[in-house]
Amino acid sequence: MLADRTLLSVTLAATFASGVFTGFAAKGAGRGAGAPPTDPSVVYAPQLADLQSQGYDTGEMTEARQAYSDYLKGYQHWWNEFLDVNQKNCDLIDKKLEKRLDALAAKHSERTGPK
Repeated sequence: MLADRTLLSVTLAATFASGVFTGFAAKGAGRGAGAPPTDPSVVYAPQLADLQSQGYDTGEMTEARQAYSDYLKGYQHWWNEFLDVNQKNCDLIDKKLEKRLDALAAKHSERTGPK
């Protein structure tokens, strides 16, 4: 049961991060190195590696990848629904981050001088 909750927590965290970065991309924010991976083969790489180490064959691994893919898609759907309903709150959080990073950049520029 604990492993299921841990996996769910990791999945939700990955989905949340994906939603945040998708929001930035949609707004054209252009900050950062890009969105975190949302490919189930990357998100669930440790679990898939564990199955492979147990000797799962190619067909079983294909089925496991599909199961994780469907699992992640299900949560992504509901996470996107949540973000749509809470758009104003998400925008406020995004603006707070933007202001904080702008203030940090100004502080950095003040310390290092013009380039």
